[in-house]
Amino acid sequence: RLSMTDVTATFFISLALFLYYLAKEKEQLKLWIFSGVSAGFAIMTKGVVGFLPFGIIGVYELYLLISSQQVLTKKLFKNYGYLFGASSLIFLPWHLEMYRRFGADFISNYIGYHVLERATEAIEDKGRPFFWYLTVLKVSMRIWFVGLVASLPVVFRRVLKKDNRIIFLVIWFTFTFLFFSSATSKLVWYVMPLYPAAALIVGYFSERLLNW
Repeated sequence: RLSMTDVTATFFISLALFLYYLAKEKEQLKLWIFSGVSAGFAIMTKGVVGFLPFGIIGVYELYLLISSQQVLTKKLFKNYGYLFGASSLIFLPWHLEMYRRFGADFISNYIGYHVLERATEAIEDKGRPFFWYLTVLKVSMRIWFVGLVASLPVVFRRVLKKDNRIIFLVIWFTFTFLFFSSATSKLVWYVMPLYPAAALIVGYFSERLLNW
């Protein structure tokens, strides 16, 4: 209900990941392109945070390779190209134009202050411990945090059985948590992209519990 760029970025990040997962299942090129477009809009909304889908997708693709569920092929690299190419068509023009207009000032402010300094320094009195977002999750999710904790044994069991749906959610959750936790500067709404993955995990556990 809040008009915050974090909410909009979370929408585009979640959409990019959803379309990517569909692309893997249905093997449709247009879904790779739409996923890239969504990631591009996420970058335009929230800067470096919008690159989250690429990190999550990269880890998942690496898992598929290590577990011998896929091999590197020309078609796969072509799909990667369409994914990042479609994203670049969205976010590159504005960034290049800003650099043309403002040069080093744009880099020092956009990358230096809003990325590097926020990641390494406690600017604007936002310094928090590494695992601070666990407290944020506990407070914000309330009773659903209990469900998240209770789901861990079931999730772990599905991971051991190589349930790719659950593994994808675990990678989404873990990568996002570590991404934001590694930054020194923290605010409660920074971790917004974590909640869709948490909600899906709790939903899966609730479904299993009700069926049982």
